[in-house]
Amino acid sequence: VPEDCADLTGQLQPFVKEEVLVSVFNGTFPCTAEQFFNNLLSDDSSYITEYRTARQDKDINLGQWHVADEYDGQQ
Repeated sequence: VPEDCADLTGQLQPFVKEEVLVSVFNGTFPCTAEQFFNNLLSDDSSYITEYRTARQDKDINLGQWHVADEYDGQQ
């Protein structure tokens, strides 16, 4: 860490507040990673919308998945 930046580390706030983290599931999912993605995170899934509605989240606009060039096509 450059010396001029080292003084700033005490001023940084955590990226995520611990109190907003919620345990959705604590265990082993009985499916493959592909099944998990397709059922919960794919463009056709309503899970995220239902989850955010239940949490009463506001002003969230999610778009469709797309290939990320900067990450070699991985999402």
